[in-house]
Amino acid sequence: MIKGKWGENAMRRKFRLNWMKDRKLFVKFLVFMVSANILIMAVMSVLFHYEYKKSIMKSFGESGEQLLLEVKNSVELVFDNIMRSSIQVYNDRSVKRFMDADASKLGSYDIMQPVKEKLQQLRLSCNYVHSVYLYAQRSGRVFSTAYGLADAEELPDQAFLAWYEAKTPTIQIMNTHPMRLSRYTKESLDAISVFTLLPISGYESAQGAMVVNIDQKQIYEKILDKLAMDERAPFYILDDSGQIIMAKDSGQLYRNIEELDFYKERTEETSRHFLVTIEGGEYMAITDSLPEYGWQILSFYPLESVHTSTVRMGRFLILFDLAAILICFVMACLFFNENTKDIDQLLTRMNEQISGSGRPVDRGRIYQQVRRTISENADLTKSLNETRGLLKERVLVSLIHGTKSREETDADLEHYEIAMAKTDLLVAIIVLEEFDETLKKQDIKPDLASLSVTNILQKNRFENSQTVYTDISEIVLFIDGSRYKVSEINAGLLEIIRLLHQNLGIRAFAGICDEKTDVYHIRQAYKNAKEAVRSRYFCQGDVVYYSDIRGGDQTQFYYPFELEKYFEQAVCLGDTGEAMRLLDEFMEDVAGRAYARHSGNIKFLLLQFNSFLINTANKLNIPMDQIYSNDNVIKNIFFIRGKEDAKFFFSALLKKMIRVYEQTRSDKTSRYYERIMECIRENYRDSAFNMDRLSDSVGISPTYINQILNGRENRPFNQLVNEMRINAAVECLESGEYKIQEIAEMVGFSSSKYFISVFKKIMGVTPGNYQK
Repeated sequence: MIKGKWGENAMRRKFRLNWMKDRKLFVKFLVFMVSANILIMAVMSVLFHYEYKKSIMKSFGESGEQLLLEVKNSVELVFDNIMRSSIQVYNDRSVKRFMDADASKLGSYDIMQPVKEKLQQLRLSCNYVHSVYLYAQRSGRVFSTAYGLADAEELPDQAFLAWYEAKTPTIQIMNTHPMRLSRYTKESLDAISVFTLLPISGYESAQGAMVVNIDQKQIYEKILDKLAMDERAPFYILDDSGQIIMAKDSGQLYRNIEELDFYKERTEETSRHFLVTIEGGEYMAITDSLPEYGWQILSFYPLESVHTSTVRMGRFLILFDLAAILICFVMACLFFNENTKDIDQLLTRMNEQISGSGRPVDRGRIYQQVRRTISENADLTKSLNETRGLLKERVLVSLIHGTKSREETDADLEHYEIAMAKTDLLVAIIVLEEFDETLKKQDIKPDLASLSVTNILQKNRFENSQTVYTDISEIVLFIDGSRYKVSEINAGLLEIIRLLHQNLGIRAFAGICDEKTDVYHIRQAYKNAKEAVRSRYFCQGDVVYYSDIRGGDQTQFYYPFELEKYFEQAVCLGDTGEAMRLLDEFMEDVAGRAYARHSGNIKFLLLQFNSFLINTANKLNIPMDQIYSNDNVIKNIFFIRGKEDAKFFFSALLKKMIRVYEQTRSDKTSRYYERIMECIRENYRDSAFNMDRLSDSVGISPTYINQILNGRENRPFNQLVNEMRINAAVECLESGEYKIQEIAEMVGFSSSKYFISVFKKIMGVTPGNYQK
């Protein structure tokens, strides 16, 4: 209230201002207006800066979470591929022969050459793999792609032997450690190693181990290039004690993250987000864990654009303040240069309207009068209601992100009169599939479509529940689980989905976290419902329950390995129909298991199957560039959305494999036939020579060998070898220089009795009668 002589003169003034007479009054009024304006603007600036920073932190926190998820997926993908490759190696016959051989036989070409080729193939399959060890317990020797064949005690890198003797798990990743480059130098490599017992059934049956050593620097740069991150502040991977095991700067390895300057000077915001300064730039740091490896990931998101925006907004506020001061000056001039109304009369009228009948003025009556004034103004009422709706929506979104405390949540629900249950809540998500594309095809305006969607939700709403849009194509429902059964909720969601498709042509589906929660823990329930939505493509129906996919949390990894051999046979026989039938059986088998519908496990199954196809192509000498049309196969598999997509992708690969194999099989069969016949001619006089030795020598299965021989020679392996031996025996008999027993041994028969039997069967007479 204005008090004193100056105030009385101002309120009772009725005549035109005389500038020379009342200039002091003008200056006082102007100073008062400007001071009040500066104070108001200062308070607004502080509040704006706080809310602006809070909003930016929240927005960048969500973007940073997405970046962190990409880093996490990239790391998991690399090491899962290595571990699967390690498991598959033991199934190779040459590796088994190496494991079973004595130390004296390991130098032979037949044993070592296939092992060298297999391990080199594994090493070259990933450019970040430095070396591969294969340790045979029986012989006590190790073959390394870096050192060659050596006794285990002579190997410079003894870390894996310590792990093997400690009887640790069958598959384990050893954190970054220094590894000697060779036995003749002290230079070392910072390597991450994947240890695998062979076979993987357990330590009791272990016959040895395989170790894949990965150059941490190369794998780090590969992930960095893929994600296009800021090189000034790349990501770190830490072990459970906080020690750095993967970083761009090798000098930071093996140091604790707490020792780095930027980490000491961090500004805490939340338990997983904080601000740091690196090389003069501001970054938001986000942390997450890889529990299966015992690692933590620390990644950074640049905030330079936020800082620039804040500076610009500050300048805008200053200019706005100056403009407001100028307006105050103009208003003061106008006020004092016009006849003023009698302020006493104005105050009297207000008092009469508010109090009525001369009753004293109080705050309650003023509040009632203000509310009455608002209710009588339709435009003002509409504006306030729209603002209130936006604020309510912001409160509901904050429940999803869990950004407020219990006290703040209770206060917001009460203040904005949000009617929803605080306990026994079920969270559902409705996703509008290809929302923008559908509107464009049907020429529907987005505003009209949004209004129609809102009307459908209002007509089919659940009582004591709330709805909020988190995105243009995602709607979240908080449903009172104590009032509705799950079957009723399912029916309600299906009706909404039906109406959306019927009225707007929009395909929609829903995910429900059917585990009840309270209003303070909605964030986790929202994540579970989101996981149900992501797993929808491998489930039946338009509504997916989180309880249907919780089997994905199990650690046992099921994969139908028994179908692989049938796939390989179908490719070899060129039977496209059988290959497609097996693919359908494979997909139905995998998708029929609850845990396989979990989106986190789907990619492992598909990558395992793709790895099998690659191995089959290599085995059959099918050129890879004729099967895979681009280099980003892993990314394509990662973004497969459902069972039908997976069938389409892999059926195309299988058809290409069969077509290419059929085109090259004729030439390849000729090459195989020449190798088989050359090996038989060189070894048929050896009595120990048999089908298994031939198969190992030429690298072809016994079944395929007989298939080639029957096609070219019209007889199987045993008959062909016996005929070659008998022909050689006939030459010896005709020379008359050898006895029958000597001839039998010379041509490859283990006994003269068997030699006589085979000779008579082929020639019609015994060797003795033939010699006479």
